[in-house]
Amino acid sequence: MPFDPEDPSIPGIPDEPVANSYADVLDEYSRRIKDTAPELIAEFNREAAESDGAMETLARLNNAKGEKLAAISVEGTQEMAGIMLREGDEYAIYNEWAGKLHDVYMVEGMKIQEAYMEIARSRFEYEFLH
Repeated sequence: MPFDPEDPSIPGIPDEPVANSYADVLDEYSRRIKDTAPELIAEFNREAAESDGAMETLARLNNAKGEKLAAISVEGTQEMAGIMLREGDEYAIYNEWAGKLHDVYMVEGMKIQEAYMEIARSRFEYEFLH
């Protein structure tokens, strides 16, 4: 039987299509990060309201949401690294694209941090004014 590189039964051939470009990965993972951040903020707000309200608890909840968002970013940069290796690109090219994805992550991650700060600030004010 002749070798067929498109045969999905051959070990090592991914079942999912491989991203064609850094821009494809940036678009996909930027969308995922932007779509996920509001969901994580809603989860944080709900869990914070149901918690004991201690600063340590709020910080732990905040960190957990940030880690979920970071995981998406890491997955995207790993795909970009795969493109770099596949194409034989210079590290600088990968780094430029990964930096763009990191920027999206930072903007959206800051929104989670702002939700934490708002609740922490109101909790702090309540404790020290009463």
